[in-house]
Amino acid sequence: MAETETVDLVAALKSAGSADLAAIDERITECERELAGLREAHRILGRRLDGPQKRAATPRAKGSSELACRIHDALEARGKATSHQIAETLGITAQQAGLTMAKSTWFRRLDSGEWMIAKAQDAT
Repeated sequence: MAETETVDLVAALKSAGSADLAAIDERITECERELAGLREAHRILGRRLDGPQKRAATPRAKGSSELACRIHDALEARGKATSHQIAETLGITAQQAGLTMAKSTWFRRLDSGEWMIAKAQDAT
């Protein structure tokens, strides 16, 4: 912004009143509506061109138990872990952690005995 534009802006702000504030609020609302429309158009066009995005279900998306959500958050934060490590982190028993993960499609057990969050390709 050039120096004269800055001076003009400052002068305009000093002389502005409540009607100007209302006009600014109205313009912000218009821009937000336009942006929402553009985002929706982008989403629709993206799906049409690329197909729907495949993702593994997350506990929040499926409304699962609170424990499954906590386990998901723990694995998301630390990466792969054994049921004992998850149990220590969450203050539960290893059996609770292991059973919850075994009953859910959100988690995958590796040959090493560690658990991880299931990826989209695991769900298909």
